Amino acid sequence: YNAVINMIWDPNNVQTFDDKVIKEKDVCEYSPNLKMIQARYKNESLSFHGYYYALSKKIQVSDDTTIIVYTSSDADDYNDFDRKKYTNPIVESANLFKPRIYSENDIINGELTKIFVNLSGYVIKKIDDYVDITYVNSISVNADFFEDSIARIINSAHILNFMKLSTTFYKE
Repeated sequence: YNAVINMIWDPNNVQTFDDKVIKEKDVCEYSPNLKMIQARYKNESLSFHGYYYALSKKIQVSDDTTIIVYTSSDADDYNDFDRKKYTNPIVESANLFKPRIYSENDIINGELTKIFVNLSGYVIKKIDDYVDITYVNSISVNADFFEDSIARIINSAHILNFMKLSTTFYKE
């Protein structure tokens, strides 16, 4: 149970699935259970390179249940090509948080498509001799012409990550 939580909570990893690559990293840690992360998605077959910043929070609600949630706010990431304001339609309190994030040059120069996490997360529950994981995801992509495709790619990447998780723990 704790190993699953730690693996999901640790964003400093790279996941590769066929022509899709997901990289995550901590940008700012406000407390051990609250941080800002950056995630990057690359899909070569769609020629899509995107990213998002999201607040992430880990909450242990009971001895056998932990929730990890993500949400984006209207962060100033100094992207000179995409200054569109974002209003989170699900987590209204996120709209009060407007951090400044000093991004890498490819973001500043508009080389990546900006994605926003309306609400995403995991409910991780220990049940007898197994761990149950529920995943929810709602995102907005600043690319209307293929928003549905990108949302499916991101969701499938997370599902593949779960499969990799289950294989890892099954072997142990």
